[in-house]
Amino acid sequence: IHDVRLSNHAEARTYYRRLFDARPDDPETAALFEGALERWGEWLELRELLDEEAGRATDIEAKKALLRRSAALDEQKLEDPDRALQTLREIIDLDPDERAVPTASSEVERLLRAHERWQDLADHLEAQLGRATENADRDALAMRLADVFQDKLDSPSAAVERYAEVLERSPAHKDAIAALENLLTSANDRARVAAILEPVYRHAGNFSRLVAVLEAQLE
Repeated sequence: IHDVRLSNHAEARTYYRRLFDARPDDPETAALFEGALERWGEWLELRELLDEEAGRATDIEAKKALLRRSAALDEQKLEDPDRALQTLREIIDLDPDERAVPTASSEVERLLRAHERWQDLADHLEAQLGRATENADRDALAMRLADVFQDKLDSPSAAVERYAEVLERSPAHKDAIAALENLLTSANDRARVAAILEPVYRHAGNFSRLVAVLEAQLE
């Protein structure tokens, strides 16, 4: 009555709070309180309520869902990307092998790219690379990390080592080979790149390119 008919939000809030405190594990009660705060545009209080629910949740999927909603509010309504990132990282710590779409990890990556936080992005990708177990996942992460080193952090030498890592796992990886071929023009990294490409060309029987990288190593 205080909420819908009288629009007395202060009084309604008091009753919603009492009801929630009396039934903290009742999803219907929580949904009532959440819905009221959303209608009123009380985004900070709603986020705090979601965090409170997440802190009480014992089911990991329920906890992750609440934390995702909290992070979304921080990003979309409260314009607090740092706190959104902190919450998403909490999800990653809870479930490093999460397979939701999108994963918390990919959301962290998206936010860091959006705010051009390239060193933080490199650190995040490094951490995810350390957690990944499937070769395809490791290759994809290493390629993205190499691109950040090369294009955003002006560190082609670090990029070269990541491309080399990909080729150690997947010797025929076309994108890694192409990226290294482009780096052959870099005077500082030319010999190292040539050494990485040498076994690739030997295995492929690409003798014209093999000769070129052998010559580059002698320069």
